[in-house]
Amino acid sequence: MPFLLPICIVAFAFALLLTMSIRLLAPSLGLLDVPNERSSHTTPTPRGGGASFVLLVTAAAGFLGMRIPSWQFAMYAICAACVASVSYIDDLRSVSASIRFGVQTAAAIAFMSAASAMVFHDFVPGILLSAALVFWIVSLTNMFNFMDGIDG
Repeated sequence: MPFLLPICIVAFAFALLLTMSIRLLAPSLGLLDVPNERSSHTTPTPRGGGASFVLLVTAAAGFLGMRIPSWQFAMYAICAACVASVSYIDDLRSVSASIRFGVQTAAAIAFMSAASAMVFHDFVPGILLSAALVFWIVSLTNMFNFMDGIDG
């Protein structure tokens, strides 16, 4: 995979530029997280920086999808797009935690259903492994959201 290192370097450069651009544009678009009693930051903080991550991951997924076409990979992209969409809507206007959690859980279940052919069913019973991975996907998603909320 000699093409991987240049792609990583280009992706890093684009991520840096996109994140800086979004950070500069966010205040003019009204995408500011104003601190409240639950916040760990003390000054208004730009929101929406995850859009740069989503754009780059989508581009990378498209590139890899052309090289490794499969319906499981398409399902991953669709599930990721659902989670990214509800997160972006939450940045624009508040979305209840139950809706966000529901979308995250549904996307994780859909992905695990599509990916069932790719997991290690001989190692652990399939349903147990799938349930553990759904829990892991949703937990990891929320850990990143938490870190983002503390300016991570």
